[in-house]
Amino acid sequence: MAKEGRRVAGPGAVSRRTGRPGNRPSPSAAQASGGKSREEEPEGAQAKRIASTVAGILVLASVVFIMGLWFARNPGPGRTPSAETIAAQKAITATTLPSPRPVPAPEPLVKPAAQATKPTPTPVPAAKGSVQSLTIATWNVRDCAIVDKKTGIRTNLHDSIARVTKNAGADILVLEEVQSDSKPGGDMTSLSFALAKEGWTMPYTAILETGTQDDIAILSRYRIVSQESVARADRKGDWPRPALLARIDVKGRELTVIGLHLKALSDADSLGKRRAQARTLADYLRGRVDEKLLVVVAGDMNTTSVGDRLPVGESMESGLGTTTMGYLQIRDDAQSANDLFAVNEYLLPGKPTYDKGAYRNILDHILLSGAAKSAYVEGSVAVRDSDPDVDMRSVSDHFPVLLRLEIPLSGF
Repeated sequence: MAKEGRRVAGPGAVSRRTGRPGNRPSPSAAQASGGKSREEEPEGAQAKRIASTVAGILVLASVVFIMGLWFARNPGPGRTPSAETIAAQKAITATTLPSPRPVPAPEPLVKPAAQATKPTPTPVPAAKGSVQSLTIATWNVRDCAIVDKKTGIRTNLHDSIARVTKNAGADILVLEEVQSDSKPGGDMTSLSFALAKEGWTMPYTAILETGTQDDIAILSRYRIVSQESVARADRKGDWPRPALLARIDVKGRELTVIGLHLKALSDADSLGKRRAQARTLADYLRGRVDEKLLVVVAGDMNTTSVGDRLPVGESMESGLGTTTMGYLQIRDDAQSANDLFAVNEYLLPGKPTYDKGAYRNILDHILLSGAAKSAYVEGSVAVRDSDPDVDMRSVSDHFPVLLRLEIPLSGF
């Protein structure tokens, strides 16, 4: 007998404890109750079952379609797709596979600063027929810096030197009072970068460490084949610095350039050292220079005294061939084939290369052998005491001296 309030589980009822259905009615029982099962589907279940079936059919059809497309595009060895298949593939591709958009290249994380501003290097001038034109300059650049006397602040001037060099069109540059990169505050790398920024690369460099604060360098846009030091002192104290000799290949023609920085000051001892070194260099060149050898001697000769130069109008027979400039021109012997010609000394008489306020003088020179003098372009020698971009007196108390040569490349 059931207790009050407790419902007796009938056939088909779900147990609360297990969630399982009770005794299922037999088919005959279902028919006896009007042909319907008491375990009827919930509302909407049949629609969900139909939708699931349709979705399965669509997925299966898609798989079959994709496999058919793959086999059509990959017929396998020995099988060639028909023209109809190819046309169908093109139609399908045109309608279902839009053309991919080009993927832009990724932006660099860091853009090189010099990429947009780096100028194009100016090439070495092309030879005109069998002649190569070039400009040679010499410049005492006074340590490539200026120091404020009040504050002691040093300002490097490599950029200014590079700009003047470019504006002057110098292909070969002899520099005095520079420092090699082995010393603190070395100049050569900084100068090379400054010239590159100007688009006036001078990739070939010869540097002479003189053992003093002031080194000598030759920068060139033509290949420097070799270098050596000449006019060395036999004893310490004879003179401060040897000379730097560089052999340069100018389109197959050898050009010898000698950079020189003689002893400064006007006292008798300094004058004697200048003359002694000039004579030593003359002795080195005496047996080497001939009518065909291209030789350029350039630099700061510090010709400050009366005994340094031959006065205008004086002849070598007066004994003045033994001055500093007389020795440098190898005018102390009877041979004329080995003579050198002091270009700005004679062609620009009175034009100072040094300007320090009240004191002005001709200290810097370029000398040419006979063959080089024959290649000299008339009227090209100049003292560059002004520049459109740079205040020359703010860079150095010396001015560049330059000239132009047109060197024969054949028939010599």
